Amino acid sequence: MRPTYHGFDRHLSRLQFCKRGMGTTPDNTAQSVTSIPLTHALHLDDESGSGWFLSASWKGLHMIPGQARSSKQHEAEFKVVNDQLDATTSAHPDHCRRQNPRLRYRRSFISVQIVQRTGSLTPVAMASRDLSATGMCLLHAGFLHTGTNCIVTLKKRLGGEDRIAAMVVRCRHAGGIVHSLRVKFDKPIWVKHYLDPEECKGLTATAQTDPSLLHGTVLMLDDQPVDRSLMAFHLKKTKCVFVPCATSSETVEAVTSKRPDVILCDLNLGTEKGELAIAAIRKQGYRGQIVVMSAESDATRIKAALTAGANEVFAKPYDAPRLYSNLAGWLKSAGSGVDQQLIYSTLADVTEMGELLEQYLAQVIATADQLRKQTAAGNVATARLLCQNLMGSGEGYGFGVLSEAARDALTALDATQSIAESQTELHLVDAIARRLSLGKPTVAPVKPRLSA
Repeated sequence: MRPTYHGFDRHLSRLQFCKRGMGTTPDNTAQSVTSIPLTHALHLDDESGSGWFLSASWKGLHMIPGQARSSKQHEAEFKVVNDQLDATTSAHPDHCRRQNPRLRYRRSFISVQIVQRTGSLTPVAMASRDLSATGMCLLHAGFLHTGTNCIVTLKKRLGGEDRIAAMVVRCRHAGGIVHSLRVKFDKPIWVKHYLDPEECKGLTATAQTDPSLLHGTVLMLDDQPVDRSLMAFHLKKTKCVFVPCATSSETVEAVTSKRPDVILCDLNLGTEKGELAIAAIRKQGYRGQIVVMSAESDATRIKAALTAGANEVFAKPYDAPRLYSNLAGWLKSAGSGVDQQLIYSTLADVTEMGELLEQYLAQVIATADQLRKQTAAGNVATARLLCQNLMGSGEGYGFGVLSEAARDALTALDATQSIAESQTELHLVDAIARRLSLGKPTVAPVKPRLSA
């Protein structure tokens, strides 16, 4: 019976362990002594279901025979640890203040391959806690050293999977034999690929949005009168203009006459399909936000809607606070919303910068115009280059918010390789670029907030 092992430690090369039945151990129990090449093991299983556990102390390393744990036992232990970590995290509210928010991402099975010094890969099954654009937290029934390289496989919400290179940057004992690992991805990922719509809620601001500050034009395409009436009720508390439509033909006409900032589109429109309506709207040249607002759970249809030109998915049912919070982000991305003040350079007080800032703003507008054209043409490579230029120059001229928005767009383009799936971030770059201004504000400047 050849055992398999989980976990490793760089400081060991071989490990001797015993199996009941032959050999001798310090307690004179009959065991069979076996030597296997590995770098660390906390729990080993063989085909018969027998188990060994590694005991480390000042006396040395000992393998303790025991019953192998089932996957359900591991899941139960992971759940207990998750609950304990949740309680600890909730006691420290500052954990939410991060540039890349860590979103709840609970999966009982994540395939991870540990890269050993020889270059070989050791497959390990782990559980997950959270996910962000730059890394994730994993729960592992073992210990890994900081600096350990690994490959994490994440399943996409709409089908398929990605193998993501990462490195362990922290390993802490969490309880029992479980350790909490923080891994950092070699390159940023686009988290919306891997999250369910409900899990995407964390991408929006956690603070409640005052609906009375929202303004813009919102068009809703939904064949159900009750759904349109509910949206009209919620928007009465805002300064938004509401345009209800029941058919795609109505919508195409209203897009030209009403020029909406945001279009909310259901996928099930009676005899029509929402994804076809989205394609027709984009074909007409509409560049604003299109949000799939639906209870539809068919991943194939959702993927078709995103391919047709939808920016994101907003799941039904919804409550008013979640609607207002998301609506603020959509309107901001379209150049509307709750924050339309001009953006001034932090270097406006430097007299020598006056002429340079004037030249730079003219260049930014020209770049934004080019970005619009390349976005409409679906040219990822050129759009990426334009965003890279804005990201690199904005901070230097005192417009850090432009650099931040361009960085988010660049991350989205690199992760998705799709203009359609990066529309939200690209529109935000365009909106911010057109709000940059010469001169100084009459009051102390407040850094404009970016939508998630």
